[in-house]
Amino acid sequence: MADLASAMAYIHERNIIHRDLKIGNVGISVEGKVKLIDFGLAKVLPSANNANETFLLTGNTGSVRYMAPEIGLGQRYNLKADVYSFAILLYEVMSLEKVFQGWNLSEISNRVYLKKYRPRLFLFWSQQLKEVLKACWSDVSAARLPMKNVETILHKEVNNLTKINNTDIDE
Repeated sequence: MADLASAMAYIHERNIIHRDLKIGNVGISVEGKVKLIDFGLAKVLPSANNANETFLLTGNTGSVRYMAPEIGLGQRYNLKADVYSFAILLYEVMSLEKVFQGWNLSEISNRVYLKKYRPRLFLFWSQQLKEVLKACWSDVSAARLPMKNVETILHKEVNNLTKINNTDIDE
């Protein structure tokens, strides 16, 4: 997921919004490298005056389960919509659970977009990971972290886990 965050940060630095981030659009090469694929709904955004400037783009674009509330509600949005999608995908990878399983479009719209429901966070996850998820799936897009920050945090988490595992092996 840290590598996927790097890929997302890379396209965001170029003002490209993916708009369909989901497990089906993530691949792994024969070398074991994570690849972001299927740019069919991607769009190059105009240059923004600031990171929170929004644009009137097509609503209901992407996969409903991963779609940021502002897209599902037909509101203006920006690169931070991808950050929301990333958080939902990160949750699925960490929990090994499909979010909103069995919910239809109206249930997702009502419970997730309007009532701001988010999946439960597990106690055994690091505080840093829980904070990243909360910040990235915020219902206020301006409160979401830029993907570059998410990338940095996730790489630090990987390094921390590597240190813990190496300590366990050495002892």
